[in-house]
Amino acid sequence: YGVLPARYEWDMNMCMTFGAILAAPDPVAVVALLKSLGASAGLTMIITGESLRNDGTAMVLFNLFYDRLSGSPDAASTPREILATFAQMALGGPALGFVFGLGALVLLYVLSEREAATLASGHTGATWQFSVTLACAYLSFFVGEHVCKVSGVLCTVTAALVLAEAGQPLINNHKAMERVWHTLEFVGNTIIFLLAGALVGEALTLEH
Repeated sequence: YGVLPARYEWDMNMCMTFGAILAAPDPVAVVALLKSLGASAGLTMIITGESLRNDGTAMVLFNLFYDRLSGSPDAASTPREILATFAQMALGGPALGFVFGLGALVLLYVLSEREAATLASGHTGATWQFSVTLACAYLSFFVGEHVCKVSGVLCTVTAALVLAEAGQPLINNHKAMERVWHTLEFVGNTIIFLLAGALVGEALTLEH
């Protein structure tokens, strides 16, 4: 707000919306560099987790000020409403994610016990367990973002942290689970960068 020239005529809401976009870090290049240098998996996970937390907070700020910028009737207008909205999204998201994580843990426990009792094939058990983690990831985001009106990103991240902390003994095939999620991560990152490049290119083309 104080640095950009006055000719841009950006008000505080526009500056805060733009700042929320720039504040979200992208760990893809850093994680790739750490892997090439042989850094420990723990350090890589810490950086990735910290980035996801920051992404969730940036999304909360972006939604908050973008609603004000676009003149949404549901936008918070007073300082008390802004703080209440921020608290609802930033605190409600992790709380709901914790519930989803516990629910996924119960399902993983049931599947693990069932496979141990029936001596089912590892492939079948791993498929069901992966389906539970996939459903937890997408349902937590959808329910949090569109149903409960909290931060879907923070909801999903918290659910994942619960699974990572307590779900390890319940996973029958860690390598298969890790391989599938690494593949989804690669595909997701690739699609995001392709879409971002296409949208930026379209905007620049239309502008000129």
